[in-house]
Amino acid sequence: MVRCINLDWLEVYCLEDYIGYPHDAEYFRRQGCHVVEREYGTPSYKEMFTVYGRDDQPLLEIRRAPKSAKGIQQNGVLEPMACHVRLVNRACYFKDAAGMLQQFLEQHNLCYQRISRVDVALDFELFDSKDRPDKFIQRYMQGAYAKINQANISAHGTDSWNGRVFNSLKWGQPKSMVTTKLYCKSLELKQKHDKPYIRQAWQACNIV
Repeated sequence: MVRCINLDWLEVYCLEDYIGYPHDAEYFRRQGCHVVEREYGTPSYKEMFTVYGRDDQPLLEIRRAPKSAKGIQQNGVLEPMACHVRLVNRACYFKDAAGMLQQFLEQHNLCYQRISRVDVALDFELFDSKDRPDKFIQRYMQGAYAKINQANISAHGTDSWNGRVFNSLKWGQPKSMVTTKLYCKSLELKQKHDKPYIRQAWQACNIV
């Protein structure tokens, strides 16, 4: 069976070095980068901005300036120099995405600590048994199978007079170290936001 395997999310936790600190939006502008800042941060960070690549397309997202820093705020959680660096989805589909991220961190002296999140996408049309994923999901929701591990389930679909149709299943708790999701990517691209680079990856693997 034809398979297409890609990174779909790659995010790392880093520490900024003291020489280049702060690695804020202005720092990257001084390095010649095109940077777009978000007006607000995140629950954990005061700042969030996107660094663009040489093709003037979004490349990386950086969150920095912890709201709760150890030694600064009482009961601080993150290191004062902490930041998170994430490849945008499009960049994850580049040939050497991980190497490109590593090069960026080294170039700007961002000290890698650990992976914060990594998603690996396995795109396929049929299981090895030639069973269709949508038919499998329907039987699973009807109780035809039982899953031993990652027992927490969340499902999405539609309900109508003709019956319920499920197009997405997720196993594992939201804060689990590992979760698994089975869903119709074609439907997601159609309903939410088309991503031509994903369809190009499918075509390269003879998935039409």
